[in-house]
Amino acid sequence: MNDNIIFRGVWWLPNKPDEKVYGALIQTQFKNELLLETEDYGVRTIENYFDEKLKTNNIFLGESLHRQKITLMNVVAQYSSCYFPYAKGRFFIEYVFFGEHFKTPEDIKFKQIKTQYNHLPEWLNINGFKLNFGEEKNIFCRLEYKIPKEIKIKLNEKTTLKFSFGVVGPTNYVVVNEQKITQDTFVMFECVEKYNFKTYLHLNKVFRDFLTLATQKHTQIENIVGIIETKLVSKIVTFNIPKEIKIITRLNPIKKNTTSEILPFEMLFSFKDIEEDYESIIKNWFENYSKLGLLIHSYFEFIYNPDNNLEYTFLALIHALEGYHRVNYGGCYYGKKKYADEILPLLKKSIPENLAEGHKEALKSKLNYGYEYSLIKRLNDILTDYSTILDKKDTKKIKKHIPIIVDIRNYYVHQDTTTFHGTPKAKDVLKYTLLLKRIIEYSFFRNMGLNSEKIKKLMENYYSNHKLKNWHEVS
Repeated sequence: MNDNIIFRGVWWLPNKPDEKVYGALIQTQFKNELLLETEDYGVRTIENYFDEKLKTNNIFLGESLHRQKITLMNVVAQYSSCYFPYAKGRFFIEYVFFGEHFKTPEDIKFKQIKTQYNHLPEWLNINGFKLNFGEEKNIFCRLEYKIPKEIKIKLNEKTTLKFSFGVVGPTNYVVVNEQKITQDTFVMFECVEKYNFKTYLHLNKVFRDFLTLATQKHTQIENIVGIIETKLVSKIVTFNIPKEIKIITRLNPIKKNTTSEILPFEMLFSFKDIEEDYESIIKNWFENYSKLGLLIHSYFEFIYNPDNNLEYTFLALIHALEGYHRVNYGGCYYGKKKYADEILPLLKKSIPENLAEGHKEALKSKLNYGYEYSLIKRLNDILTDYSTILDKKDTKKIKKHIPIIVDIRNYYVHQDTTTFHGTPKAKDVLKYTLLLKRIIEYSFFRNMGLNSEKIKKLMENYYSNHKLKNWHEVS
């Protein structure tokens, strides 16, 4: 196993500061795991780190050989071994905080967190460089750099999202053969009051999914820094100064994955595409994120794990659209109470008595939901909205495919062979999966507040650039 030792040091539980063990904080490159491997002489010390019931401790504290404070959160014991008098332990870790000791998860609070994502610079495409060639005699080029202005989006009364920029370089050495200026782009979440770290994790996840939707690429967190206030005491006065706490999680590995740059025309939409209404669009995404529920989970499972089984992806997207309709469209064939009082008793009485008890109970269970719309009805409703960006003839063509989509779904769920001789063809499942994906993208745009004309333009540009000129058709 190719392991990278990050820090060696001593480690202890917050309530047992005198019982320390030596060990190394490790990241495995193969599985992208964060591990703590401890070693000590004396079995008793190691065993104290294992909860007898759950074998887990929320917080470990540590100090590196260079005296840097470290906090480990969500620590799970994998195993311990002992060859007296030598003992060894191994622990999985979810979060690492460098620079401070937090004794409980509730103590881990920040007023600000800044995050770097792998495709954020390309999506924003904002920089402070100005390069001019040959403007003056004997001058090859002139490079100017000005840090771009911060972009603020007020998500709610308590939380603000900012697109911020930093710069590294140039150098000022005595002997210089080259100069380099590097611009960093990051997202800053700033809150009126200190928020628990888990709240920031949710905010980062919501924006990460937004960026993945925009770029159509797997977005990864590359760097997270939490900002706390620490007291600086002098002989005259005591005042608070900001202190940066570097955070490592399993989602932002120490060794960054090498990802190629993407160009604006390769994206579903870039910042420039939504620049006129960016504030309301991003705000709407955050506000409606929880409402989109299954739609978000299934769609991004498709993006983040493109090698998933095609049948699984097809079923997940169908299931997500069905749930999305239930929550956002509502409606039913018959009122729930009226159905239960007037229709359901008659249907249950019609069940033949000579059926097995298990069969009768299964039928009764299905009849309980007989007032709800069918899958065909739900897909037709969603497609009626989707058709606002299509021509009438294209809408009719697509609606003809809905029964086939439902038949494929029934085949996979119920193994219904009455419709298909053999199994559905992979190319058919793929084309319908891609259609469902486009319908979900349309639903996302709608929930972000884009009008039909803007949605049509964005989707036409994206799919045309990817050589899918007839993207709106099912061929």
